[in-house]
Amino acid sequence: MPARSGQKIVIRHLPGFPFIIDDALHRRLQARFEKELSLWAADSSSHLMTIATFGLNPAGLAIVEEVALMVVSENWIPTRQSRRKGSSMGSRAFARKA
Repeated sequence: MPARSGQKIVIRHLPGFPFIIDDALHRRLQARFEKELSLWAADSSSHLMTIATFGLNPAGLAIVEEVALMVVSENWIPTRQSRRKGSSMGSRAFARKA
């Protein structure tokens, strides 16, 4: 979701607490997790799990520093494509460039 500066991630269970991603990290996120984002968009019963580290800026906004994505089924089981070799969350996570 676009923000004035960068992009926002809105977490379902924290709708009033947006997490900000700078444009460079957002572009890398889209490129690196293209398959996961496509799988999630194609199946309305799936969930997109996000793990991220963040810090608060002086204004109190949550700025994402590292992020990884994984698509899971409606029963919270990783999809077959997410379990393939080289596709685990740990090996696919990446950080914002300083």
